[in-house]
Amino acid sequence: LINSIPEEALQNILFFLPTKDLIVATWVCQHWRDCALAAPAIWSSISLINNVSPLPELVKRSGAVPLSIFIEYHVSPRSEDDGEPISSTLAQCMARVSQLSLKRCSYLYINCPGLENPAPLLTYADLGLMGLPRLPFNDPSHRRRLFGGVAPKLRELILGQMTFDPEIVFPSVQKLSMRIPVSRQWMPNVLPSFPNIVWLRLDIQDHDFRSTPSFPPTLTYVAICNWTNHLINGDISSL
Repeated sequence: LINSIPEEALQNILFFLPTKDLIVATWVCQHWRDCALAAPAIWSSISLINNVSPLPELVKRSGAVPLSIFIEYHVSPRSEDDGEPISSTLAQCMARVSQLSLKRCSYLYINCPGLENPAPLLTYADLGLMGLPRLPFNDPSHRRRLFGGVAPKLRELILGQMTFDPEIVFPSVQKLSMRIPVSRQWMPNVLPSFPNIVWLRLDIQDHDFRSTPSFPPTLTYVAICNWTNHLINGDISSL
């Protein structure tokens, strides 16, 4: 019975399966496996939690189609596991990535050259990177050339505490969130990279907001939070 499903119909079904279930489906029988591997679009959305070892093979199966990659994976500095499958794979495929989410990848940002590759198709990126250590603001080695400064379609970006090459500017970003509490010292290093944002969320470390830098004139909505407390939430005119 399972071999009687027409190839096109089966591929339409497989397209909607989560990554984990899709991998299992390729083990059902040779017919299902052949159908899955013959359609790169089936592998265009990759979602992995903890086990990232399949990532290189999954990206390979996607052929040349645009990719959406969602990864939740903790990389500890005390572990011999440095998240190499993530880093090396992103270095090869960033030009095809349209959506990217890296969650709980604590130390990956420091050692992930793929994040410095151009991302011409990228529209959404969540790089909250929970647990990232504080990096010196005056150390050029920690200033990332995020996406090589080339992400012309990027509209929404979620960041952790990162420092940028001051020449990097993303004029296309309209919605910016900073999910890890940041200090007033840090914000001037980042906000100039996003001159056209209209929506902004900041998690700050204290209630004194008087010395923050000027916001972009395009900004119409801002949410400023101190951990779980909303200090400001509304129209930019409330500032």
